[in-house]
Amino acid sequence: AARLVQQVHAWPERKLGERVTIVGHSQGGLDARWAVSRLDAAGLVSGLITLSTPHRGTSLLDHLGRPVLDTVPRCKDVLECMGIHTEAAIFLSCKYIQENFNPNCPDVPDITYHSFGGARKSLLQYWTPFMPLQVLLARHEGPNDGLVSVQSARWGEYVATIENDHVEMINYPLKFGRATPWELWDQV
Repeated sequence: AARLVQQVHAWPERKLGERVTIVGHSQGGLDARWAVSRLDAAGLVSGLITLSTPHRGTSLLDHLGRPVLDTVPRCKDVLECMGIHTEAAIFLSCKYIQENFNPNCPDVPDITYHSFGGARKSLLQYWTPFMPLQVLLARHEGPNDGLVSVQSARWGEYVATIENDHVEMINYPLKFGRATPWELWDQV
């Protein structure tokens, strides 16, 4: 969040006093919310658009991530050695987001908040590693993009559910032969 504020200040195309709209994907949306709410960036930002941001956390971490890290010996150590930071299993859990992050990160009144979620129509359309995660998350939270549910992605004015999985929300197509997902960017 602090780096985001620095980047907005340093943006050479931004005129002095001009407020910008930030687009944040996944945890980046939470970082942007924290920046405007807690790091005095409200004067720099006029709007925030979030794409598949877990505004209410993701139960994948409550039902899969935390239990694995807590019960599999040395799992956390191995992941940390690989450069995978496991604190996300705490900070993106439903419990932490709803009991700690959201109460301490209120919306700023003069900023507009818009959000998008993602969900595919068929399980077979998801990127293969997301398939089991999509099934587990659907059981607990309903339609989802493989990592974040539509329910959790809703914040401010909910614009649409796009037929993309989590990574395709940032225009990164994961399967050959599919069109790039420009539908989302036309709406943004």
